Amino acid sequence: MQPQLKQYGVREVTGFLNVDFAKVMKYMVVSPNATVLKQIQNDLSSQNCTVTSSGPFNLEVTANGRDKGMALQQFTERLGISLTATIA
Repeated sequence: MQPQLKQYGVREVTGFLNVDFAKVMKYMVVSPNATVLKQIQNDLSSQNCTVTSSGPFNLEVTANGRDKGMALQQFTERLGISLTATIA
């Protein structure tokens, strides 16, 4: 498992409270411990970020104001195609 994680740039982070979220596109926190995830979510609530979850064992952290819609809009502008020609 470790080689695959390294291949995709996944690494363990033990501290995140000094992260400049303006430079973060997105990162994911994974744990089987709901108490740990809730504590992390609480810790991040005062930071310049948005915390969501797509499952019971993860948190997804993005900078405030960053989302899939914004990314898709920027992507289509770079490619010179209409946003209405996409599916997300």
